[in-house]
Amino acid sequence: MQIKTLTKSLIILVFTSNIAFAQIPKELYSGIKQIQKDWAISKYKSKDKSEKIDGYRECASKAEKLVKSYPNNAEGLIWQGICLSSEAELTKLSALGKVKKAKQLFEKAAKIDDKALDGSAYTNLAVLHHRVPGWPIGFGDKEEAEKYFRQVLVISPNNIDANYFYALFLEGEKDNMELALKHLEIASKAPSRNRPLADSKRKTEIAKKIAEFKNK
Repeated sequence: MQIKTLTKSLIILVFTSNIAFAQIPKELYSGIKQIQKDWAISKYKSKDKSEKIDGYRECASKAEKLVKSYPNNAEGLIWQGICLSSEAELTKLSALGKVKKAKQLFEKAAKIDDKALDGSAYTNLAVLHHRVPGWPIGFGDKEEAEKYFRQVLVISPNNIDANYFYALFLEGEKDNMELALKHLEIASKAPSRNRPLADSKRKTEIAKKIAEFKNK
């Protein structure tokens, strides 16, 4: 029952912005680009649940190999965490273990380079703390969530995912619709991340949410 509650409450990110590719090895660059592509296909094009899970697991395995080859690279750690979190959204018995591992990966990535992927480690930590149940089931903490949202928005104020998920946080936890709408509008104007499928789907989600707010 507790794990079921956990999996229902998770909201997983479509991640995130461009990598500073010139600063990382070619193998790592191509590996992360492939994981980004495969993850988006699993998230948005795979219709069957088991197919999605298999896709996320394969992405997590690829990311883990990159992390082993480049243990001090924040981008690889972030993507391994994203893949684990995505799988946790669809699984039950192993969900809590996966989100705990993802949390550790995001925390490690933030210590290495908190600006990697436009502060993605903080965005993911914020979402996990917002959506994962608190003690005694999980580690969720609304104050921690807001802290991480604020940190990433200092690093990347126009970040599409940070603004979108912060708007959802403000709506659900603070009942601050005016500020939530402001962040949705910022997200709607965010620049392309050169990831057509992920960008298109996120923009659609944002547009639907803005319309929902304005129709209330």
